[in-house]
Amino acid sequence: MVDVTVIGGGLAGLACAQALQARGLTCVVLEASDGVGGRVRTDRIDGHLVDRGFQVLLDAYPELPHVVDRSSLGLRPFIAGAHHRTRDGWSRVTHPLRHPVRAIMDRIGGSMPWSDARALAPLAWRAWRSGALPALGASSAHGLLVNAGVSEATIDSFLRPFFAGVFLDPSLQADVSAFGFRFSMFARGRATLPVQGMGALPVAMAARLAAGTIRLGTRVRAIDRSGHGWMAQFDDGAMASRVLVVATDGPSMRAIVRSLPERPWCSTMQFTFDLDRADAPRAMLEPILFLDGISRGPVNHAAAVSVVQPSYAPDGRVQWSANVVDPAWLSHTDSTLETAVREQLCGWFGSTAPQAWRLLHAQRVIHALPRQHAGDRPPEGTASPEPGLVLAGDQVGDASINGAMASGRHAAALAEQALSG
Repeated sequence: MVDVTVIGGGLAGLACAQALQARGLTCVVLEASDGVGGRVRTDRIDGHLVDRGFQVLLDAYPELPHVVDRSSLGLRPFIAGAHHRTRDGWSRVTHPLRHPVRAIMDRIGGSMPWSDARALAPLAWRAWRSGALPALGASSAHGLLVNAGVSEATIDSFLRPFFAGVFLDPSLQADVSAFGFRFSMFARGRATLPVQGMGALPVAMAARLAAGTIRLGTRVRAIDRSGHGWMAQFDDGAMASRVLVVATDGPSMRAIVRSLPERPWCSTMQFTFDLDRADAPRAMLEPILFLDGISRGPVNHAAAVSVVQPSYAPDGRVQWSANVVDPAWLSHTDSTLETAVREQLCGWFGSTAPQAWRLLHAQRVIHALPRQHAGDRPPEGTASPEPGLVLAGDQVGDASINGAMASGRHAAALAEQALSG
């Protein structure tokens, strides 16, 4: 018997195990797959590092220093801003506090009205200084932006696709506090990619745990009370512990804890292309995010990720990631989506070259993130539904990398309370 069994070796489970061991408690992490990370994994395909879904690591996340030495990840940043496609072509928005000269030039030649830039400036300053935004009487991201004086044109052409990539939800109805936190993270820090891919984060977290803590290939089928503790049952055995932490993805958590209410989920599909750098349109060879601001196709956001982090592709090659989040487009078949993605990219770059790009990998993630509208937030007490049973992860907390790590640390504190009680 150990003090705590942690089911799930994703970010929440690993952060929980770290915090438990720091408290001097014994624990074991049971992970069903062949590696740690949950949805934060990186595969090697034909010499490319391919993340499972388009993800970035925001270096301003407050939980990051608690779980890993950030300098060990070899982070490379995106330019703080984005190109967004308008009816008149491409327009660029850059972070005025990080790239002040470039931001002024963007405003002179860009499509965003000065009135919208003035409306957004105090929000960015407030977020940068305090790490939060005022709600301004709104309950949603869209309501906050409207109440701040931002026009619908700027919202639709830039802010909606930008945050659709963050929440995997183009509605811009995310809870105002969840939106404010992410806005502040982009204001205060940078979007980055690790040198070994996003999967390097959970690998580095796991390396801090005592040897033998993690047991891979161990899928828990059921949990039961056992005397004064809990029993986690898997195919070839069981693990007894005084406290049980369930830190799996939502569907797996509900299969184990059947009383947990179901949450709506957002999906995404990532198309990863490989092309010769010499054949790449010059416009795409910039370490910046590209956004669809006119809804003329399935691609919401895209980037040449190997331009941001060169280790993502072999020498002389470019890895281009194009991502779909609109539920209407996601209802189509993979082949139909691929055809539409290529056609859209041809329009973006005024070239037929995307028709010849090699599709390196296509991945559809059905349960990518829980929807985060105001009514979707889990009620108080959800993280500890029964004595000695603790839940962690985006099913019960904020659905972000930072939220996963924070919920893991919170679960460890709840587990310690249960043990002492």
